Amino acid sequence: NKNFDIVWYRRPKAPILSSFLHENDKKNSLRENNIFFQNFWQIIARDAIWINYPDNARRANCKMLQLKLAMQVGFKIPKTLFSNDPSRIKAFITGNLPEQTIYKTFSPVVWYNPNIDLHLAYTSCITVSDLTSDAILQSTAGIYQKKITKFFELRITYFGTYGVAVKLHSQEHPKGQIDWRAIPTEDLIIERYEIPPDLNEKCIALMRELGLLFGCFDLIVTPD
Repeated sequence: NKNFDIVWYRRPKAPILSSFLHENDKKNSLRENNIFFQNFWQIIARDAIWINYPDNARRANCKMLQLKLAMQVGFKIPKTLFSNDPSRIKAFITGNLPEQTIYKTFSPVVWYNPNIDLHLAYTSCITVSDLTSDAILQSTAGIYQKKITKFFELRITYFGTYGVAVKLHSQEHPKGQIDWRAIPTEDLIIERYEIPPDLNEKCIALMRELGLLFGCFDLIVTPD
């Protein structure tokens, strides 16, 4: 289709199933609709500029690939373990002492309950004593990283090679010292920040490796 020169592909919604479907048919209907849309994105507006192209966006969402490519272009990466192996997880946490270990999920985790507020899983500091049973640890893989001491944080948004950075005063709020997303929006203090040339080059290089025209970076600035 040549009617589109730019396509903004931003968090498309999943298909909504018809209420009259039988429960036993819903799984198949959802799968068929998802496959339809996966096929649809492969043929529409092939000559347009995509922000971002679906295949590239899906690839870029891979946390392991993000860190691997980030290291290749020169970023400093915290010591990291991706695992559901209880013995490896415990050894990793113990090996980080006296520094702490943080736990993160691969994607946003949300619990809905009509009778209470929405609950989100933010990045958390953990110790071996915080871990649940081995069986539950094995049931869900997670991301474990050595905790990095923060002076402040950066959020950098890129459109092509143009980046805009803000300094996040996350350490000045008790809720944001581990994960700045936990700070209420009205309480988060931000200010414009000039991107250092060497950092700008690394960000652009990583965007290029991932095939992205739009992307956001979350970075820690340490006290030193």
